[in-house]
Formats: sequence, C-alpha cells, structure tokens
Amino acid sequence: MVTAPRQNPYSCNWATFAANAGDHEFSVIFDSGDYRHLRMSKPGILAWSWEIFTAPGYLAFVGDIGVQMIFRRTKDMLGFFNTRNYGDIYGDGSPFINPGYWEEKAGPDMQSVTRTFDVDHAVDVVRDAVDDLVAADDIAAVHGNELIASARDAANLEPDA
Repeated sequence: MVTAPRQNPYSCNWATFAANAGDHEFSVIFDSGDYRHLRMSKPGILAWSWEIFTAPGYLAFVGDIGVQMIFRRTKDMLGFFNTRNYGDIYGDGSPFINPGYWEEKAGPDMQSVTRTFDVDHAVDVVRDAVDDLVAADDIAAVHGNELIASARDAANLEPDA
C-alpha cells in the first residue's frame, strides 16, 4: 500500500533551521574511531553553530542553538542517530526525528515547552494505524472510519480534558 508523505508537524522549525544553517560547513576536528570532534558552522562565525563529541557509548551536543545535551545508549551514538533509513517521510527533505525520545532527554526543565499538541498530527497517527489494520483485514473499513472520527472528536477536546 503506497501512502502519501505525512504532514510534517515540524515544517516551520525545519524551514527556520535550514535558513539559518544552510551555508554552514561540516568540519572534522578529530576522528579516531569512536572518538570524534565534529563541528557545524558558518566559516568564521559561531552564531548558529554546534559541535558534537563522541566517545564509546556517548555523544555530547553543544553549541549556541539551544540546550546542551549528553546521550548514552549504544557504543556508536552517531549510528544511533542516523535516520536516513527512514527516507523522506515528510516529503520536504527534513530528517525524521523521534520527538518522544528528544522530550525524554530534554529533562524536566524543558518538558513544558516540548509538550505541544497538534490535532491533525494526532489524527494522522490514528489514520496510519487504522489504514494498516484495514489493509491487513483486521478490521472493516467502516469501523476504521469510525475510529478516525472518534480520534478527531477526542483530539478536539479542551486541552485539560
């Protein structure tokens, strides 16, 4: 079953990022296996720049664009963050991100700004799951449509509901 690209709930963020970092250059400052120091910056300017440091099992992200973070999960964290195998799921060239993972790593001080709700995105997630169930003949299409309508009704409730 061929599906259209999903609507990118982060398209505005991606456009801003691309505009501000489009002329950046990638520099390898140090590379010795799992030990790396990488930099993305506009030549000679530190605004909108960032650096990544890796060691076995660690990735540290620092720069002037937001929160500094340290990740620990797998031996090669660059491989862990490589999302190219997902393809261009939004159809706009932006990379796939896992917002739940990033929110978890942002910590309690940042979670209030990471918790936004997009009705259309929520319904799209339900629609994708329902489409899969209908395609597998696990539910009838009429019941799938009812589930999607219920999801839209529930998603339109007041935020505190």
